[in-house]
Amino acid sequence: MRAIRLTLAMLVLACAATHAWCQGTIWTSADGKRVGLGVSIGKPLDVPPPTVVRGARPVANEEQRKQLTPRDLAPLSSKPVMPFLPEVDELAQPALATQPAVPAAPEKACQPTPIADQIIILDEGYARDPSLYVRGEVLLWWARGMRLHPLVTTDSPNSPQNTRAVPGFNSTRLLLGDNTVLGGMRPGARVTVGWVCDPCGLYGIEANFFFLTSKRDSASFDSAQFPVIGRPFFLLNLGIPAAELTSTPEANRGNLQVNVSTNLHGAELNGRALLWNECDFRLTGIAGFRYLSLQDRLRIEERATYIANVFAPNHNLIFAVGDRAFLFDEFQTRNRFFGGQIGAEAEWRRGRWNLEARAKLAIGCTHQSVDINGSQQITSPNGNVRNFTGGLYAVDSNIGHHTQTRFGFVPEVGLKAAYDINDNIRVFVGYDFLYWSSVLRAGDQIDPVIDANRVPNSGGPFTAVNQVRPRVPFTTTSFWAHGVSAGFELRY
Repeated sequence: MRAIRLTLAMLVLACAATHAWCQGTIWTSADGKRVGLGVSIGKPLDVPPPTVVRGARPVANEEQRKQLTPRDLAPLSSKPVMPFLPEVDELAQPALATQPAVPAAPEKACQPTPIADQIIILDEGYARDPSLYVRGEVLLWWARGMRLHPLVTTDSPNSPQNTRAVPGFNSTRLLLGDNTVLGGMRPGARVTVGWVCDPCGLYGIEANFFFLTSKRDSASFDSAQFPVIGRPFFLLNLGIPAAELTSTPEANRGNLQVNVSTNLHGAELNGRALLWNECDFRLTGIAGFRYLSLQDRLRIEERATYIANVFAPNHNLIFAVGDRAFLFDEFQTRNRFFGGQIGAEAEWRRGRWNLEARAKLAIGCTHQSVDINGSQQITSPNGNVRNFTGGLYAVDSNIGHHTQTRFGFVPEVGLKAAYDINDNIRVFVGYDFLYWSSVLRAGDQIDPVIDANRVPNSGGPFTAVNQVRPRVPFTTTSFWAHGVSAGFELRY
């Protein structure tokens, strides 16, 4: 927040200084056509009054145009002829009487020479930049999905119990995992507010906020469909692949549900500076601050009712007939990017049509966090409830809040075509591409290598191991989002 306040204060001071010192001048060619808008800084020029002036606003009708535009105009000098005239409510009337020429003063370095008895012509299509603009747009973006490890398997009820639903054995097949979820199109919105700080339109401040709607997905597997449901992992104690059985024909009936969700939003605060301006082209520099947030959630819920007693290898009773077990593992990740940003925006104009291209690059750091939780609850037929810390993938070795900070960069490019309905309303369509160099995704934070001694009700003790597993992998990946947009802009 301190960086945001400091950035905003510096932009406001720059705008105030520019407002006090900036003056625009109209540059004309020998044939009387305006070829650009120049800028003079400092004391206004001491210029004789012109003979004919056309207002900066468009002429309303043909009669006013005839009154303001004389039939014969003398060629105009290619030098600046006078400071920019402020916009007026009433159009100036021509004074066709010729005034005596005033001798030109000797030219000074970096100081235009005033010229007398000249006619200032502003193009009718020319209009000063608005002081305030508000832009709203609808987004239809595609974002990179989240990768999942193998999470759910099934097998034939006739397979041996010690290898049932274990990947690579018997007729085991994968029901969920080893794929990407939460991809595809997502709607969203973006709101932009801008303010031009000075009359010349040289500097401005712009802020925007965007979001994509949360995307959710779920999958459910029931013993009525799949008599055998397993959760695969690598048993570190024995050095072999294994599976926890949620449902089996002879011991338990159950169901397994997997829920995933993701959320993306961001904001920017930028200063804008006009770098180049011509009749049909404008180049603007951008510098400021950028924030992005990406959050993922993965939750696995397992419910089972036991129809037979289940014993550990040492013959201790683990589950009795009628016991109901509820187990969950939950992984949540959050990525927050904070960084400085630079870029440029180019605009081409052709009548009421505008084509805009922009490129920005933000460099900073990404604060990344992982929250892991898991538990088991066993309810006996008599109503007795036993609670345990730890599920299957989430146990005492990785449960908790974990953080790290990584260097990151966020480039963005965009293209937009716009049409001016009038001086105050613009409609547009566009395309954007956003890239984020380093993020954590919830699916990558599952460690499938497990010390079974840490899993409640696993039937241990098992052979001791010298590794702390499962752990927090902190596996990072890149993220991208791109898509089309459409909206409107109100200018005042």
